[in-house]
Amino acid sequence: MSTAYFCFHQHFSHATGDDHPEHALRITAIENALHEAGTWEQLTVCESGPAKRADILRAHSPGYVEQLDLIQPQHGRIYVDEDTPMSPGSLEAAYHSAGAAVEAVDAVLRGQFRNAFVATRPPGHHAEHKRSMGFCFFNNVAVAAMRAAETHHLQRIAILDFDAHQGNGTIDILQNDVRFLLCSTFQHPFYPYSHYEANKYNNLVNGYLQAGAGSRDFRDTILNYWAEPLRRFAPELIIVSAGFDAHREDPMAELCLEDDDYRWIAQWISNFTNARHTPWLAILEGGYDMNALGRCVNEFIGVMLEQA
Repeated sequence: MSTAYFCFHQHFSHATGDDHPEHALRITAIENALHEAGTWEQLTVCESGPAKRADILRAHSPGYVEQLDLIQPQHGRIYVDEDTPMSPGSLEAAYHSAGAAVEAVDAVLRGQFRNAFVATRPPGHHAEHKRSMGFCFFNNVAVAAMRAAETHHLQRIAILDFDAHQGNGTIDILQNDVRFLLCSTFQHPFYPYSHYEANKYNNLVNGYLQAGAGSRDFRDTILNYWAEPLRRFAPELIIVSAGFDAHREDPMAELCLEDDDYRWIAQWISNFTNARHTPWLAILEGGYDMNALGRCVNEFIGVMLEQA
C-alpha cells in the first residue's frame, strides 16, 4: 500500500487577499517542497471532489450551512468574523476541503492506502457547529470523524491536534461523545481563548505549551499527556489535525518547534499505528511561513511514506 495525497485546485477560488496569512501560496509552497525533495513522485496523488451536504450536516447545523450559502458574495469579499474572509469561490473551496477529508477517510478504511495526507484549504479546526472563525468554515476533521463513525460504524476514533492553536471547533462538535478521543497540544493562553478545559469534558486531553516552548517541551507533552490515554482508548482510526504553525519561524504563534519535531511526531504516530495496524490520515490546518511550512510537511509526509 502507498501513501495518498488528496488535493484539489478549487482552493485557488478562495481569495483571501494578498495581506491575509491564509492564502493559496500555502498549498503551492507545500507542493513545491514535495517536488524539490523528490517526495511528490512517491505519493499517489488524488484529486478530490466536493463533500455532499449530508456529510457536512453531521458536523454543522442546517441553519448554519444555509446561512453560509446566503451570505456568500457575488463580488468582492466579506468577513464572516474578524479573521475569516469569504470571496465568491470560498464555499466551493470549503466543500472541496471537506470532500477531500471524506474521500481520504473512505480510502484508508477500505485499505486502499496505508495512510493519507489531505491538503485542505480553507482549514477547519476552528469551525464550530454553528459558527465560522479562525479562517475556517467547515470543520474538515470533524466531518471526516463523523463520516467514519456514522458510515463506517467505527466506535473509537482518535483525533490528534498539534496546531499552535487549540481546535475549539472540533471540541465544540465532538465534545463528550465517547466515540472520539480528542488529544491536543497548543500554546496557552493564546487564540482562540475558548477555555476548553479538559476537566469539563470526558473525551478531551489538553497539553498546554507556554510561549517560547521548544522541542523538548513539545515532545515531553506528547509523551506525558497523550500516550497513555491513546493506548487505553485503542483507536480504530487516527485523524490528525496537522498544524505547522508552532514552528519557530511561523509568525502566527510564539512556539519554537524545529523541522525535526514534525518528523518526530509523524514517527511517533507511525510507531503507534504500526504496532496496532491502525489506519490514519493527516488533515492540514495551520502553517503560515511558506519556507517552514513546505519543509515541515515534507518531513511529516516522508515518515508516512516510510510506513507505507
